[in-house]
Amino acid sequence: MAKSELNFKPYVIDSYAFYECYFRLKNERDWWYINLNHVTSIGKHAFSNFDGDNVGISIGENDLSKLTYIGEHAFDCYSFMGHIGYSVKGDVVLSNEELEYIDKEAFINTDISSVTIGLSTKAIKAGAFANCTSLKKVVFSDGLETIEDNAFNGCYKLKEISIPSTVTLIGNDVFKDCSSLVITVESGSYAEIWARTSGYSYKVNGVEEDTSWLN
Repeated sequence: MAKSELNFKPYVIDSYAFYECYFRLKNERDWWYINLNHVTSIGKHAFSNFDGDNVGISIGENDLSKLTYIGEHAFDCYSFMGHIGYSVKGDVVLSNEELEYIDKEAFINTDISSVTIGLSTKAIKAGAFANCTSLKKVVFSDGLETIEDNAFNGCYKLKEISIPSTVTLIGNDVFKDCSSLVITVESGSYAEIWARTSGYSYKVNGVEEDTSWLN
């Protein structure tokens, strides 16, 4: 598989910068590698609705570590022409101390495989990682407070996740269709109460609780 590289030296990629761009690479199995490791801000819909035949964006593990802002639908992989070839893949690390939230549907429909959320991020907005069907690993940090509606809806490969005690609000259908998910929570936390009443399999301090009575 060949890889075409596109380097960005500007620190800011504005909203709609590459919205609905059409790319066609010489080899249908090629991927773009977009180097974003100097970028601090990606606006809404910046890379959303790309189109093309088997064209995608590969994100390196540390490429987004300087981001202080990522807008809604920034990497949305819905194809406006109905093709299914375009996607975004890679391991996403969002660790910048100024990144306060991840906007709604920022990574919806992508093929990213893991996500690490840094200490300073307070909120994951609605649908931020919905339908990421290749997502297997999510790491939250203490400091996260809010996980909004449908944030991980449709991430059916997600098997385990730990929700820190700092979380005080979890929206509707956050983990809908994550049927094999086991959630680890801390005793007495909001997340423990939420997991118990929502019917998810969960562990308290690493010990799995019996939730069969909910069925």
